[in-house]
Amino acid sequence: MRFRLRGMSRRLALVLGLVVLPSCADDPPPDVEGEWAVEVSSESDDCSLDGFTDGASTITLTQDDDDPTMLSADINGAIAPFLGLDLGGTEFTGSIDGSAVSLSRTGTQRQTVGCTWHVNAEIDAVITADDIEGTIAYTGIVTFETADCPFEDDCTSSQSFVGGL
Repeated sequence: MRFRLRGMSRRLALVLGLVVLPSCADDPPPDVEGEWAVEVSSESDDCSLDGFTDGASTITLTQDDDDPTMLSADINGAIAPFLGLDLGGTEFTGSIDGSAVSLSRTGTQRQTVGCTWHVNAEIDAVITADDIEGTIAYTGIVTFETADCPFEDDCTSSQSFVGGL
């Protein structure tokens, strides 16, 4: 009889294990879609970017229907003209992991006297309920230069933002 209970106990443990295992899966990402109103403030501008500006802006986040961890963002408002000029657009792509949002955009190639260069941007933010706070880091990349190039390769500029839905 004792052997039989062991066998039943093993089967019960296996069944319970199968029932418990699915609950260990990752939680789905939070719903962060919407238009986030933010106030953007410059932190540094070591790249001397054209039109680098502060002010009220919006970040519209959209989650992918098939994979809600994947995000796209469109930024409007005070910093949009700067993004259009120095990055070639206001659209970013990225992901959400828990409350952490990571977005990026590779800028379009630009030319000026003595060099060819572009600016890349990365947005890192944390969303808590209806609040968002983060930074936008810009990196200038020089791909061709002569002595007349006015830009420094790997220069960095940054902005911070805070706001909510």
